[in-house]
Amino acid sequence: QQQQQQQQQDIQVLDFQNPQSSVGKLMHLALEKGLAFLNASESEPTQATLEDRYDLRINTILRDTLLDENRALRVNLSDLTAFANDNTIFATHDQLTNTRISLDAIQVVGLDTLTQFDPLGD
Repeated sequence: QQQQQQQQQDIQVLDFQNPQSSVGKLMHLALEKGLAFLNASESEPTQATLEDRYDLRINTILRDTLLDENRALRVNLSDLTAFANDNTIFATHDQLTNTRISLDAIQVVGLDTLTQFDPLGD
């Protein structure tokens, strides 16, 4: 048991939170460089005018990976487990009507219009 305690004491854990450690300095540098990359402006021609405009790289990455051709993020609710069986959000029945409101998809626009990107919120 003493040998096991000695082995546990000999184990060194990587400390990501200590900015003075070599790992902490490396993590800080990686985050700094990553944020600088995502915040960099790049030239992108617009389809409407064929003129160059400058946009944050994070916006371009969002367009290339998450957004559709209309620059929207579309989520089909049938793909989500909470709505897999029934997408009804309102249903009622009375003597004159039988009303059912369902939600098939959600579309979010404007995600690629960031003017500043600071996910850590200095």
